[in-house]
Amino acid sequence: MKAIIIAAGQSSRLMPITDSKPKCMLEIKGKTILQHQLDAFNANGITDISVIKGYKKEAINYPGLKYKE
Repeated sequence: MKAIIIAAGQSSRLMPITDSKPKCMLEIKGKTILQHQLDAFNANGITDISVIKGYKKEAINYPGLKYKE
C-alpha cells in the first residue's frame, strides 16, 4: 500500500505561526502533524510514503520518505 501526503500549502489562516515553517511541521502534543500522519500510516503497515512539498519545503526532511516538489 502506498500513501501520498500533500504538504504544499501556505496555511495563510495560521499566520504568523506559519511564517517560518509549514503547517505540517507545527507541533501537537510533542510531535509534528506530519509525524502523527507517518505514525498512523506505519501502524497500519503503510511504508511507501511520498510527500509533496511546497511552502517552506526546506523544513520538511524525514528519512525514508520520497519527496516531490
